[in-house]
Amino acid sequence: MNYVAGEDIKQGDQLQVGQDGKLYKVLSLKIKRIPQEDFYKSIKENPAYKHINIDQELKLMDEWIKRHPGRQKTRTFVLGWLGRKEVPLNFNTTNKIAELMKK
Repeated sequence: MNYVAGEDIKQGDQLQVGQDGKLYKVLSLKIKRIPQEDFYKSIKENPAYKHINIDQELKLMDEWIKRHPGRQKTRTFVLGWLGRKEVPLNFNTTNKIAELMKK
């Protein structure tokens, strides 16, 4: 939450006392939520995840969640799961590095 000192306070404003003892008005930030399908589409189009088969990973997440009651497939869960997927090494690049190390 953000606080602003010295703002005009109106009836109905949410207030909170800061650590300094002053009264602060709480500013609410409105974040627009995009639909679930648009969220998945944005992931599929994101270059950071181009090495991942998103549809396959979503199915794997569903299976994992079935085996772990109490867990939910939230956006944070999905991004965390995908963030742990490693980028596969390019075999040609690996060979070139090995050749350079021999010299």
